[in-house]
Amino acid sequence: MSDPKDHERRASHRVLMVAWPASYAFDDNPTVLTSAEIQDFSPTGAFLSATLEECERVVPGRILTLHGEMWGVPFSLPGEVRWVGWSDEHERYGFGVAIDREVSLWRLLHSPSAPMGPEGEK
Repeated sequence: MSDPKDHERRASHRVLMVAWPASYAFDDNPTVLTSAEIQDFSPTGAFLSATLEECERVVPGRILTLHGEMWGVPFSLPGEVRWVGWSDEHERYGFGVAIDREVSLWRLLHSPSAPMGPEGEK
């Protein structure tokens, strides 16, 4: 049986800050930040859940920057929003982001030394 604290620690690593220039948004802030949780991922993209209000501020085709810290290592990943809306599969609102360089989110989410994920990432 897994340690509940380990599950909580992994879950906290799934929350990212998402930033984009204000020219992409509806306000005058130099940078718009919101938080989103990784629900699903592959080496080249992710589905991030967010509130409906947050989703209304995200536009397909825009470039976002995902900021987070995994296992004490900060990272920033640029990505393009591919779609925004309700996901029947995840039963929540969110947006799909294509990451413009291949990364191993499996390793970021589990540990730097984690084995390859179920999809057989290389």
